[in-house]
Amino acid sequence: MDCSVLCVLVFMVLRKVSSEPWGERRKHEPTFLQTPTNITVNRGEIAVLKCHIRNLGPKVVVWHKGTQDVPLTIGKTIFEQENQIDIKFQQISEDDSNWDLFIKDVQPKHAGTYLCQVTATKLYTHYVTLHVLDNPVTVNEKLTLTGTKYVNQGETIRLMCNVTGVPNMLDGVDWFFQGEPIVTMASYWRDRTSILKHIEGYKYYSELIIDHSSLQDMGMYLCRGPNLKIDSIRVDVLSAGKPIVYRRGSDTGASYSHASGSYSVSVSYLTYIVTAIVIALLLGTYDGSSCEELSVHMGLFIPKDDLRR
Repeated sequence: MDCSVLCVLVFMVLRKVSSEPWGERRKHEPTFLQTPTNITVNRGEIAVLKCHIRNLGPKVVVWHKGTQDVPLTIGKTIFEQENQIDIKFQQISEDDSNWDLFIKDVQPKHAGTYLCQVTATKLYTHYVTLHVLDNPVTVNEKLTLTGTKYVNQGETIRLMCNVTGVPNMLDGVDWFFQGEPIVTMASYWRDRTSILKHIEGYKYYSELIIDHSSLQDMGMYLCRGPNLKIDSIRVDVLSAGKPIVYRRGSDTGASYSHASGSYSVSVSYLTYIVTAIVIALLLGTYDGSSCEELSVHMGLFIPKDDLRR
């Protein structure tokens, strides 16, 4: 790196800090929140070095490796040349922010002590020691999608896409609804949809959360991971007049509760279930589901109040 460029960046950091009023600097000195300070990963995995800061204000975060003079990152700018370093910034609250350092395809050479530093009235430093095991872990590649299948209108839909066996999953997964990409900032999804991501070695988790569900949210959701691996799940949203049926008791001699009360297994109910099976067979959707799942499907077509109990 050109030393003159680095000097200019350092000068800008120091100037930004020194321009703060003295009283404000003393009142809001930055502090590091508790995070792991010893990290052990296998060769080839992603190492995540956490640095969570309170009262950072306008000050800048710098990541160093202890044995190197040139910083790895200054703010969101990366100076590492091998394209193995990434910085993930997240504003948790007005006062708290995360500045996590990601090292892709970690190797034994990456082992050592790393410094997350903030320059204020003095130099604040958070130390993280990285240990790298030389034996790579072999994990079968797999993608699974689980979560809410039935939800009442207005409730929250939660879907979890879990990818295992894929190293360096920094690019994440793609979410689709009815064949169209889910973009959280699009007008339909904005202010009620979020995607949370979490990495643990060879495991990657992406959670799709949709608040205030509507009937228009009913349909097929799909998660697409690396190597075009996909999994899908159908979510049914029930209107306020057709609540989910919850089962109580054991499999034998059980009774069923409904929004308007409880009722026993009767001839009318058996007729209801048989009708549900017939409709499911005609639609090609019956796969041996339990009675309450059939009731949910049936409720989409015939209100249970229309049947004589």
